Amino acid sequence: MLRNDDGLVSAFFSSSQRLARLEASCSLLEEAIDGLARETKELALDQMAQEQLSENRHSEDGKAGSDETVQLIVRATDGIDHDATELKERYAWSEELEALGQSHVSNALIKADAKDAKRLLSQLRQLDEQYPGGLRAYLCNARRLLRASVSGENPFTGLTPKPPNGVRLDPSSDPTAFMRMEEAGIMEAKKTAYVLVAGGLGERLGYPGIKVSLPVELATGRCYLQVYIEYIMAVGGSDAELAIMTSDDTHKKTQKLLEENGYFGMDQKRVTLIKQEKVPSLADLDASFVVDH
Repeated sequence: MLRNDDGLVSAFFSSSQRLARLEASCSLLEEAIDGLARETKELALDQMAQEQLSENRHSEDGKAGSDETVQLIVRATDGIDHDATELKERYAWSEELEALGQSHVSNALIKADAKDAKRLLSQLRQLDEQYPGGLRAYLCNARRLLRASVSGENPFTGLTPKPPNGVRLDPSSDPTAFMRMEEAGIMEAKKTAYVLVAGGLGERLGYPGIKVSLPVELATGRCYLQVYIEYIMAVGGSDAELAIMTSDDTHKKTQKLLEENGYFGMDQKRVTLIKQEKVPSLADLDASFVVDH
């Protein structure tokens, strides 16, 4: 505090006290969860042990009954430990979401039943791991870009596009030079890797499948991906490399198209599928995550 303002100082200490109480409450809640898990486990173990021991008295094979008791106890213990761990994770993520300004997601996580909570926790973990810097970095970048968009910022301001320097080739005026340059280009093409962006569906085209499976001509019905690969191999040879960027919507269908058609003659080892991951959808300019109910 730089200003000697009684009101500000009082507010500061009041906030600090509330924070201390909140931290104490959180600590007590964690202890209560641990205690409840231990008590539940002890009760379950005691009940199961008593029931199984009673059954074992009438069992012809005492050893088999004893082994079964141990297995039942282990399974019960694992289940209780898992539930307690998941409850802790749910609580920790709820706090993190509140800190990230995603109170509505935090509330949804707290109120969710076990099945929905497990699915949401899985999504949160995956999103946090796949984005560089985690969800916090994703939100920071999203809000920065949203502010820039609202204020009308143009990242290309001050830049002037210019055509690159080069030579225009005309086979009719100088066929010798054209052939020489074409041969040089083909040699370079053999050292080139090719990338095909194929993450979107053909919805705007009214096509039910993936866009790379669209037929490009009627005579043979060859699809786009086949023609693309044939061109690559004609120019780059059998050593050409191809990377195809897919998405959750297109990955399996693209893989199936390649496998069913023998990769259209290309060496399977020279084709790499790269699936782009998804990120949370944003509902507003505050970068609030969209939650399905």
